[in-house]
Amino acid sequence: MSNSKLTIRFNEYAELTNGKISKLTGTVNARQLLPLFNNPDILNPNPRLPKTGSVVNSIMESMEKTPETLQFKTKGILLGASQYRALDRKRFSINFVDSAIEGLQDGGHNFLALGIHSLLHEWKNRPEKAKVRRWEDFQELWSENCDDIISDIRDNVSSDNSSLNFDIPLEILVPANEDFDEREFLDGLLEICAARNNNAELTNDTIANRQGVYEFHKSTLGDLSDEIEWRSNDGGRIKSRDVIALTWIPLLQLDLPVKHKITPVKIYSSKQDCSDEFTTLMKSKKISTSESGGTYLLKNPLVGSAIKKTKTLTKAYDYLYENFPNAYNKHGSFGRIKSVKWYDPEDPENPKVMKRQPKTLFSQKPVKYSYPPAFIIPILYGLSALMKQEGDEVVWIEKPKGFLEKHLDEIVKNYKDLIVAFNYDPQVTGKSAATYSVIFREFENILLRQ
Repeated sequence: MSNSKLTIRFNEYAELTNGKISKLTGTVNARQLLPLFNNPDILNPNPRLPKTGSVVNSIMESMEKTPETLQFKTKGILLGASQYRALDRKRFSINFVDSAIEGLQDGGHNFLALGIHSLLHEWKNRPEKAKVRRWEDFQELWSENCDDIISDIRDNVSSDNSSLNFDIPLEILVPANEDFDEREFLDGLLEICAARNNNAELTNDTIANRQGVYEFHKSTLGDLSDEIEWRSNDGGRIKSRDVIALTWIPLLQLDLPVKHKITPVKIYSSKQDCSDEFTTLMKSKKISTSESGGTYLLKNPLVGSAIKKTKTLTKAYDYLYENFPNAYNKHGSFGRIKSVKWYDPEDPENPKVMKRQPKTLFSQKPVKYSYPPAFIIPILYGLSALMKQEGDEVVWIEKPKGFLEKHLDEIVKNYKDLIVAFNYDPQVTGKSAATYSVIFREFENILLRQ
């Protein structure tokens, strides 16, 4: 980790020890925390990334209007570090060794508020249009201009004109003794971090990401991984549960060693259940090994092989979303379905015409129609008929795209009757177990006829 060392000087502090962990707790001048912004990994341990909003705005208002009482209004910031050394004059040298676990454990909103406050009130040459909404926005601004910002802060301090002349509560979790067990200490950090962030805003998906549940997905999805919101507020446009739900398409074809409650219908109707059940699966000793810090590392090659199919399924999802309407129009009128809209710049007055062109979910390819994905999820699930298990690997009997290019019209011709029977209602269509079984059998019949 770069910039991992920090020297902190407390105003006053107390040391509390219980078992393997000690806590240094007290207050520090706000300027003491500014070097943390130079560490690009400092927020890695925090389950969610902070963003601006009512909470951050309220903290910034206190920093500006009533800085003398801020230390009584907030819990402050919680850090965790496996290496530290006591110095003189209430100073401590701390070193964040494991960037995935050590760093800021709690207090992200306070941290972002302090950063934005510093930009607004200390940076002389701040661009007028420099807007910060998320942590990434702030981090980019700071890293590009930190030398100027720090220089301005030092000038203000020397002229006694600093807006940072206030105290913030600070807690630092460190090993209780020199002969500490690293795994026990890091596990303890994880438990404390989870407990301190245990509220409604912290989603199960965010916790799962913190525990390494999605790491194999990240390694196999390529550039798409950067577009996914693996933890709250990290800016991804695709929810992680949208991806995890697709992973259950191959997983449902396996004899898994862990009981679960996922059915084909839930791939559409309950993506959160898909995500939660996947987390339970990954935490099984038969699937993963538990690493230090409470993280999980996939060891089951069959499950890994199933996860690798997810990237292909995202491409198949986009292919279906683009081509399903054309296939339907060969046997009916897709645009007449109530829930369907389309893009047509030549017909802006039509109430069913969209002002902006819709795009596919994963590749963001511009398409004509916008409609509920309930109509295509059953077909996507039907692709599981093209999979088979060979030893510890899930393999394709036929490539999904080639199969769909040859047979989508035929599949939709028979599927249309089911949609009509459900009165063109996408919710009924997507939540009916019959839809999935009919489509799956259709795939099987096509394979038999080839």
